[in-house]
Amino acid sequence: MIGVRTTSSGVELGRARYAEPEVALLFAFDGFSSAARLYNQVAPSFGDPEGLRGATLALARAARRTDRLITTSDAQAARAVAAKWDAIRQDVLRLMESQNITSSEIEDR
Repeated sequence: MIGVRTTSSGVELGRARYAEPEVALLFAFDGFSSAARLYNQVAPSFGDPEGLRGATLALARAARRTDRLITTSDAQAARAVAAKWDAIRQDVLRLMESQNITSSEIEDR
């Protein structure tokens, strides 16, 4: 939606100029995507509840940073992804609920 594609050789930009809100969104999506990939890899192997809760908390914090940008950005791309992002937000909220994580725990400190 913002003209960025992942290819086998890296990232391909679809245009030459990006405004600051779009760049911030790109970095937020990348951060959340990395956190989600790591969570998916490590969460199944945690044998202790504290480890799983900590991983879920880290994922939720990454989602919160991304959510904050999507909901406050004036970038057209933010509006374009808002509906699809809501489904991801709901998934993260379910994970938080499963670990008894409150919203106040994920706010930036």
